[in-house]
Amino acid sequence: MPIAWKDSLAQYAGRIHRESDGKDRVTIYDYVDCSLPMLQRMFNKREKSYKAMGYQISSNGEAPEQSQLLTEFLLASDK
Repeated sequence: MPIAWKDSLAQYAGRIHRESDGKDRVTIYDYVDCSLPMLQRMFNKREKSYKAMGYQISSNGEAPEQSQLLTEFLLASDK
């Protein structure tokens, strides 16, 4: 289910950051269908929240492009 609310996003990301032996990096995969304006707007809100939480955003290892119809955003943060 798509989300845009920053508190839900922070809660979900926080669960991923829980301590675990051998975990030193957290990666979140966020998919967005840019052909649907509503989903693009929701991602834009999530993107701001990810950046506020200190994540670095890339698209398949490169900077995201708005022209991609289906985009995979890789978000990584050191623990």
